[in-house]
Amino acid sequence: MKLSEKLWSDLKTDEERAAWLRLGRGYETGVVAIAIQQELAMAYERLVGYKNAIAEEREACVQIIEEYRIPVGNSAAGELACEWTYAALKEIRDDIRARGEK
Repeated sequence: MKLSEKLWSDLKTDEERAAWLRLGRGYETGVVAIAIQQELAMAYERLVGYKNAIAEEREACVQIIEEYRIPVGNSAAGELACEWTYAALKEIRDDIRARGEK
């Protein structure tokens, strides 16, 4: 179904809502007043921008964690500390990614 044929209840994402309002469908279908239609579309576009910025920042954090290298000491204690740190970093990385999937 084309975006121009959809109703408000058919829209699933903020990107679709913004585009739908930009098409003028909000007023045509009686969902919003014509006076606020474009402002509402801008609000949805801003929300999309924030979500994209948060996702980019999350992936940058994950990338830093994946590229982080811990200097390995010559002692057994140093190697054990490195193994623990790597395990902790992997857990943090997985937590950061999981937050983005919610």
